[in-house]
Parts: sequence; structure tokens; C-alpha cells
Amino acid sequence: MLTVGSAMAPTMAASSATARTVLSMSMLEDDFPLALCPSRYADVTSGARSMLRKAREANARGEAGWRRLSIELPYLPPGVDLNSQLQPDDLARWPGGLEQRHRDGLRPLADAMFSGYDSSFAGLIDVGMGVWSVGRDMTAVSHASDLTFREFEKLCSGEFGEGPTRPDHTILLVNPRFSGDASKIGQPWERGLRARAAERLGEGWRRIYCCRPIGDGGGVRGSGGKYVGSVLSSESWGAALCTPEGECLERFADWDQFEGRGGGAKACARLQGRELTRKYPSAPSAPW
Repeated sequence: MLTVGSAMAPTMAASSATARTVLSMSMLEDDFPLALCPSRYADVTSGARSMLRKAREANARGEAGWRRLSIELPYLPPGVDLNSQLQPDDLARWPGGLEQRHRDGLRPLADAMFSGYDSSFAGLIDVGMGVWSVGRDMTAVSHASDLTFREFEKLCSGEFGEGPTRPDHTILLVNPRFSGDASKIGQPWERGLRARAAERLGEGWRRIYCCRPIGDGGGVRGSGGKYVGSVLSSESWGAALCTPEGECLERFADWDQFEGRGGGAKACARLQGRELTRKYPSAPSAPW
């Protein structure tokens, strides 16, 4: 794993919107793609592509731990193009459910992210679960989850092609929805399936890039609202809060700084220059 030194601890504690400052390039290390702190969807695809390039370079050098990867992308709202400003996700925009979110919201960003990698979309293996062939050494799959683990396992086991079974082949999860708990996969009596799930989920998956736009409705995923900024995170360089203008506001050494329950609310508060109070409670956040 790439690590972040102690100098990359939080560099600023903002108490008000007017007191906030923006980090300069000289304050950050080279492994953080500051120049790609996003304001538009196109910036997100460029940032994700840069981390894919780093992963490929690490694999070319023979470094371990770069064959099981995950990336989190926002969803492109209906009627919006890649050059538009980021918006917080709003579930009300997707009456067609996961199938529509994949087709209209995720696939345009994923296709742009894979641009230049000799990629092709192979099709769906479940509802909203798409597969891409990315060159000769990578397979990407979207929306893999506890409910779709059987199809995911078929993919990894070579039932849709032998590529993912090779030791030099990379599997990339795009917007995965695994809980991380193998006991939630399948039925209680399917012990073999759960044992296989525990092995598969324990293969050392590494999040290399995540961008989550934050709305002013407390940062709860899918709640929409006015866009106040975004959270970037990567196990390679930690986490960052970015302003709507695409500037880095704060940097954190811990990549999971805004994960889990209340993570979105905490990010929303800091982006607005506030502290969480009883009037601004920590809200549950879906896994991302």
C-alpha cells in the first residue's frame, strides 16, 4: 500500500465559510491528483483514469496488491453531459431503478474513463451489472453486490471468459455495493457459497479512486439538494474535500475519513464551514 506521511494530516479546521482557505499545489504530495480535483463530470473521469494508469504502472513494475481494484463514480443525471458541473445524486431522477442508473448514469462515465484503453462493453450479466473488457489484462464489472454475488463469482471463475482467472489479470469493481459481510450473501444453508464469498471478498480489494458529490441536505446519499462540493478518496493518498469550483479545501491521511454512518453529513458540514450540532445531526449513509 502507498502510505501518506504525518504531514498530510488535516491542514485546516474551518469554523466558518469566510474563514476557509484553499490548499496550494506545494502543500500536497505528487501522488494526489490535485490538478484533477473535480468540478465537472469530465474531471472525474480524468482523475479516475489517472489512478488506473498508476495501477497499471505498479503492475508493470511487479508490485503486489494492484490486481483487485475498485472505483466509485458519480451518476450522470438525465439530460446532462460530461462538461456539466457535478451534482449530488438524487434517487428521484431514476424511476427506472438500477437498470436506468447503469445505462444512462454510470456507463457514460465509465466509457469515458476507459477511453484510450482499448476497451469494449461486453454486456450485462444481471440487472444493472455491466462488464467491460479493458485491454487484454483487465475486466471491469459494475454494481457487484451481495445479491448478485453468484453472477460476480461466475465472472471471476471464468464462466464468461478465462481472462479473470489468470494471475496477471486485473478485476476492477465499478460502483460496487458489497456490504463486506459474507454472511449476508445467499441463504443461511448455503455454507459453501458463503465460504467462497468470504474468500473472494478477502482477496485484498483496493479502492483507487472515489468521487462523491455532496448536497446540502445533510450529505445523505441519494437525497439531492444544492451542490456544496465533493469528497475524493483513495487508499493511495487518503481523502480530500473539494469545493464546487474544483479546488482542494482540506486533505486527510485516512482515506475512509467520510465513510460509513454520518460520513456524508460530516463532509457536508465541513464543506459549508460548519460544525455538526443537534440541529445538524449525523445521518445514516448507505455503503459506497
